[in-house]
Amino acid sequence: MSPSIPERTTPEPDVDPRPTVHDLVVNLTRPPLAQRRFWTVQAMVVGLFIIHLATVYSPIHHVIPVADSTLDLLLFIPIVYGGAAFGLVGSLGASLTGIALTIPMQLLMDHPASEVWQEWAVLTTTVVVAIQVGHHYEVERRQRELLRRAERTKLESELRALRIDAEAQRALARRDALFHDAFANNTSGMYLLDRYGHIVDVNRAFCQMIGRSEDELLGRSPNGFRLDDDVAAAEEHRRRLISGSVSTVHYTTRFLHRDGRVIFGEVSAACLTDEHGEPETFVVSVRDATDERALLAELEHQALYDPLTGLANRTLFEDRLSRARALIARDGGAVAVFLLDLDDFKGVNDTFGHHVGDELLVQFARRMERVTRASDTLCRFGGDEFLYLAQGITGSYEEVATRLLSAVHEPFSVANTTLEQRVSVGVVIVDDDTMENEELLRNVDTALYEAKRRGKGIVVRFTSDMYDQASSRYELLRDLRTALGTDQLRMRYQPLIDLVTDEVVGFEALMRWQHPTRGPVAPDTFIPLAEQTDLIVDLGEFALREATATAASWVVGHGRAPYVSVNLSSNQFRDPNLLALVDEALAASGLDPQRLVLEITERAALADTAQVAAVLAHFEDRGVRLALDDFGTGYSSLSHITRLHPHIIKIDRSFIVAADDDVASRALLDAMISLGRRLQLTVLAEGIETETQLAYLRGLGCQIGQGYLFAPALSRDEVATWLAACASPRWASRETTLATARDEPGHRYAPGAQFSQTR
Repeated sequence: MSPSIPERTTPEPDVDPRPTVHDLVVNLTRPPLAQRRFWTVQAMVVGLFIIHLATVYSPIHHVIPVADSTLDLLLFIPIVYGGAAFGLVGSLGASLTGIALTIPMQLLMDHPASEVWQEWAVLTTTVVVAIQVGHHYEVERRQRELLRRAERTKLESELRALRIDAEAQRALARRDALFHDAFANNTSGMYLLDRYGHIVDVNRAFCQMIGRSEDELLGRSPNGFRLDDDVAAAEEHRRRLISGSVSTVHYTTRFLHRDGRVIFGEVSAACLTDEHGEPETFVVSVRDATDERALLAELEHQALYDPLTGLANRTLFEDRLSRARALIARDGGAVAVFLLDLDDFKGVNDTFGHHVGDELLVQFARRMERVTRASDTLCRFGGDEFLYLAQGITGSYEEVATRLLSAVHEPFSVANTTLEQRVSVGVVIVDDDTMENEELLRNVDTALYEAKRRGKGIVVRFTSDMYDQASSRYELLRDLRTALGTDQLRMRYQPLIDLVTDEVVGFEALMRWQHPTRGPVAPDTFIPLAEQTDLIVDLGEFALREATATAASWVVGHGRAPYVSVNLSSNQFRDPNLLALVDEALAASGLDPQRLVLEITERAALADTAQVAAVLAHFEDRGVRLALDDFGTGYSSLSHITRLHPHIIKIDRSFIVAADDDVASRALLDAMISLGRRLQLTVLAEGIETETQLAYLRGLGCQIGQGYLFAPALSRDEVATWLAACASPRWASRETTLATARDEPGHRYAPGAQFSQTR
């Protein structure tokens, strides 16, 4: 719409048109010298003067006498012309010029007095007439000037108004063009509705948004492309705009794409009115928020669910736990929280790689989901730990635990590898809302720790005294870290005796801890603590370096120097740096690799026979031997033993003790020793404490023995004393050796120096 232009009127002259004396003086002192008409007037006066002269001095003056005053009357011609051209300054200027030219003639020529007075009267009359004529024309000239100025002002105003109007029209056209471009090319969908809710214009973005053409949309209601559930809400917003209660509305709606997809749109709408204030057009903008909604849903899922297994994460679990506690406070009842941990999961990662470990976690999660009730919550707590919230416990928690443990009854098949898996479980029963989530999770973790401490595949319920025990173990583990590398940790060496020759063939390196305040801490106490952390690797490295350095100093008078046997934890045996560590320890100590035996438990070795066999092959190349500890207590088949083919098998002391009174145990012990000999393995019996046990083992053909019957674990200096005694002449015969050994406190047999090479 063009801006209204005010009506222009010609301004009335506001200046007095009558000339003043000041105007006369100014006009006379400042004649219009630059104008040609001014000089034309002057030329006319001069021409009259010349004619006057001609009449005076020419012969015609005598023939036809003409009075000078008559000729002076001719001045009226330039006076009228000058006045018409320049007003008062023109007429008066013409008369004054004529007088100025005539006066010298009156003074220089002889005229009668009557003629002089007559001419002066005419000249005076000329001046008076010039003033009158000039005044008349001056008034008209000024009025014409004012009119011209007024017309010019009016014309300029009209031209300015036209320019403003044209500029406004151009600006309006530009705005229309910009709006059309913004509407047509807007990245957000836009459409215009008439007062009846029909689409009258739509842009390309909205057409693409819902997969429709412009022709399909024009003249139709957008409700035809909405989900039915959103139509009523959209109409309510339009009614609010029509009523004028709001100027704009913002809401979210869903459109149905041609291909069936649901498009989430964030709508902003405004109402334009006509000149009467009635609703005329609705301008609607729609932003496609489908991808944003999907991303938000994904972020919400990531915030509440584990990305690997898809199970609830800790955040969601704690929310469910808080709700469960609130229900207990309101309705009573009880819930149980189970914390499940996959045993030896770190070994799976170290052996097969993290991709196999991740796949194992996923398979375990799927199995757990199959035994999870709809009312319960399964959560991946972190790593290989899973939380299970069982609501509405009516029976015992053991029933739920049994159901959960059934998920690992069958082996897992991962990456063409069969994995036997067990799970340790901690349990907390919640029957009131006094326990906060953090405390509850801490307690169930304590129960899990106790389950792992007691063994593997065990379920333990939390009791109040467990937390104190866990705190004590934590303090002990902290002290153990401090003790590492100090005199608190020392290595002891228990002799290994050849049961045929009664000679010492080696020593088993055993770690001892002398706590500054607790006193001696048993290995059965601190070694399991260290095995639950990476500290066991540091302890193993300490033991290996100390043992090899000590064994390198062992010297005997005859035969071969004894070997040293060092225990390896399962974590250390799977350490990729183990081979390098053994090489460094041997190089630093100068110990012959054939005098080093590495011990690993049967359970740890048979967890992955392929890796153990590969490591054993590397040790074989270096000359280092392997001993299989606690033989007979594992759970694997004998075929794995043949694959590993260790140099030594160590029969656990439990079989030795049981053989004293139990016939079946004797038969089992006989079978194990016979099996070892048939497989060409050196058999070592642990825990020999009586002469009867010794005699029985000799009868079965056991090659090496170890136990308190011979000696306890000795310090480094005591071992040196033992070995120094080997060179004494009093050990000349076996009988002397035995007799002397019995006189030595804590010793039953004298050490020798021959290691059986039988395999």
